[in-house]
Amino acid sequence: MKNQLKFKKWQIQKAGMNHSTTDEAMKALIASETDLEEEMLSLKNQHDDIAFLIKKISVKLY
Repeated sequence: MKNQLKFKKWQIQKAGMNHSTTDEAMKALIASETDLEEEMLSLKNQHDDIAFLIKKISVKLY
């Protein structure tokens, strides 16, 4: 994921150097934001799954 973000940053910087590619820069920025939102949702789901498993294990221990 970290390499993906570096690549997206590079794309944005590259596109930003040329004023005719402002649309490309905006598209790359929006795609980066979408990727980050998806990654955050994935991490939240993993957190919820881990919390559920911990709760399930602690119930079995008592």
